[in-house]
Amino acid sequence: MSKKYILSAAALVAALSLTACGDKKEETKNTKETATSETVETQMPKVNDEEKSKEEATVFTGVLAEDAREAGTSTVLTIIETEGVKDKNDIVKMFSQAGVVINLDDDQLGKDLTAADYKEGQKVEVEIEGSAPMTRSLPPQLPGSAVISIKKI
Repeated sequence: MSKKYILSAAALVAALSLTACGDKKEETKNTKETATSETVETQMPKVNDEEKSKEEATVFTGVLAEDAREAGTSTVLTIIETEGVKDKNDIVKMFSQAGVVINLDDDQLGKDLTAADYKEGQKVEVEIEGSAPMTRSLPPQLPGSAVISIKKI
């Protein structure tokens, strides 16, 4: 008698488990269909990419920790003692411990300037995109594509 009872209980549990799983899949499928059929389009005002990057841009100043280094067709600047001038996204806080390394293309150094013009101890002002990609290393590194402008001050 106890074997029949155990087998019946096991069969009942298995049947309930399979039924419950079947309902969840169907419910999930119906939910997905409902969600996609209720998609609403909204129009965002068009903003010129250049205007957008200027609005969100971060501007900071700092001191060159060493002379600029040439690396192939790029120039590497290591900037310490950074201070935010315009820093809506609190990006400059990430530079406070170890500074920041910026990898620039030679044509981004400024009008008529070369790597030799950037010397240790000089103060610079850098403007970067608001959502600039950077490494999670210490110091963080920024690609030249994120730099809008750099100038000696």
